[in-house]
Amino acid sequence: MKLLQEMQAKPNDSQRRINQMIHLQQTREEVFNKTQVIQENIKKIFDKRAKEDDFEVGDLVLKWDARNEDKGKHGKFDHLWIGPFKIQAFRGHNAFLLSNADDSDLPGAPVNGRMLKHYIPPQ
Repeated sequence: MKLLQEMQAKPNDSQRRINQMIHLQQTREEVFNKTQVIQENIKKIFDKRAKEDDFEVGDLVLKWDARNEDKGKHGKFDHLWIGPFKIQAFRGHNAFLLSNADDSDLPGAPVNGRMLKHYIPPQ
């Protein structure tokens, strides 16, 4: 009787391997779910800090002066934003064609939206 109970209590090798695989799958699912939660939290934090500028045709903007941004190429109190310019048209995702504020064409390629910020006229 005792031998029969011991044989039933101890799973054989194949049953033990199946149990290990089930446990491994459950662990993978737990890790996947935790990863999803962490990624959602990171996205929420990023979205809170993300700069959301919605530029439209006709808006006045300042353009980052990338040529003078390196140290030594500008003085301490020099302005690194040039403009104002007017947004003339969209070119693809987050790319804009600019014109001078007096509507004269500005030569050059489209400008990335990251290099622009809204111009607020002094009052």
